[in-house]
Amino acid sequence: MIKYFQVSLFRPRLFPSQQLTLRSHMAPLYAILSRHPLASRVQSLGDAVPTTFFQNRGNERMILLMRHVTKATLGAALVLSVASAEQPQVTIESRILQDKVHSFVTRITEGEVASFADPLVVWRKPVCPLVAGLPAEQGHLVFDRLTAVMNRVGTPLGVTGCRPNFFVVATAEPESVLNGVWNRRFKAFGNASPALIKRFIETPRPVRIWYSTEPTSADGGPIGTTIPASNLTGSQFDGVPTYSHDGNGLRHNFVVTHSLSAVVAVIDLTMVAGLDWGRVTDYVAMAGLIQIDLDANLDATPSILRLFTTPGNPAGLTDWDVAFLKGVNRTDPVSFHQRWAISQQMVEDLSH
Repeated sequence: MIKYFQVSLFRPRLFPSQQLTLRSHMAPLYAILSRHPLASRVQSLGDAVPTTFFQNRGNERMILLMRHVTKATLGAALVLSVASAEQPQVTIESRILQDKVHSFVTRITEGEVASFADPLVVWRKPVCPLVAGLPAEQGHLVFDRLTAVMNRVGTPLGVTGCRPNFFVVATAEPESVLNGVWNRRFKAFGNASPALIKRFIETPRPVRIWYSTEPTSADGGPIGTTIPASNLTGSQFDGVPTYSHDGNGLRHNFVVTHSLSAVVAVIDLTMVAGLDWGRVTDYVAMAGLIQIDLDANLDATPSILRLFTTPGNPAGLTDWDVAFLKGVNRTDPVSFHQRWAISQQMVEDLSH
């Protein structure tokens, strides 16, 4: 957020002879300030209206009132003016970009950027994709595109022969297929309530995404009976999320969070008919590499998540999508500040 560093020069109440002395001391300062890139007008020392100059300085806000000007004060002001002129300017465009990025991250992760109690659900293990239900040519295209996206954004891939945990299934009868899975292997949906599972199966979508999660320790390992009780708050499941501190009694990291253990993406062939498979695969990647709100209102934000709400746009993963997924993989998944860190990474990447 842009803040302003304000320097106001006030004419002190001095005798005429003192004013002449003051004028001679102030002339060099005004000469420098008048050339300041942000100064649009400079009032003369004799004017009754004080002169104000603004300079961006992060979160700082200071006011310098030159009521009694001495040579030492003047020297400090001169140094201040020169230093401020050398600082890079935070543009209005940067402020707008930062606000848009914060909004984007907040909406798709369903948590404020400054949230301290709502950890993201991300992959903490290598991802092993499997594609089913497509002819060989399309199946290879989807698999190659999916793994290419993962490599591009830094998601760790499983080794050859790994056990699949990211399933991409294409079918013209998704409801029937999912009901069959539920009837044969009801545990495939974890501990979700029957009402939630039924709503997932019966709600038509071009791509249905089911996230399976598991409690995970801070080091990325699954929660088991070997975890010392002192590391948890309450039982090992009631303690998700739990917190650690930085030595000063302040919350700093999550000790236990939920992470993705499996993702199932079911593509309705009828609803995606006519769409480019590259774009559909990009949507699956964006939706499956982190648990997000697929129904978030993104307004005009460029994202593949708008594929089925804005026909013809976008053509694939956007710079915003890539910056977001890279941010997810570059930041600490147990940090309180992961959303903020992701946002900052995105702003940096999108500014270049």
